[in-house]
Amino acid sequence: MPGYIARAMNTKERTPLGERVERLFRAKGYSMSSFARALGIAPSSLRETLAEEGRVPSVQTALEMSRLLGVPIRYLIYGEGPKMNAPYDLPPDVADIATMLSRLPQRDRQAVKAMVETLYSAERVKK
Repeated sequence: MPGYIARAMNTKERTPLGERVERLFRAKGYSMSSFARALGIAPSSLRETLAEEGRVPSVQTALEMSRLLGVPIRYLIYGEGPKMNAPYDLPPDVADIATMLSRLPQRDRQAVKAMVETLYSAERVKK
């Protein structure tokens, strides 16, 4: 078998799922490696998931992808339905804050939430 045919047969092409996920994570500023780390999986595992025809991520990984990318799970997996989750239908500055918060550890997010709740309560008392 000629070398170029063997290489073509061994080349994994992106599936629509892989193309969609890569386009979304790159738009959020992730590299393949940084997105895999954010998901808690090895970069090689992410590459394989995105490249193999018919392969879908585990439920846990798909849910985390959906959360990190701000898209509904149905859109992530099937490319159907709305492309944005409701919380990301926010003004850009608020969406940026939400993105930054999503990358913080849970304990830090809870601390920020408590601060925002305090500010919100104080604002409501003023009115």
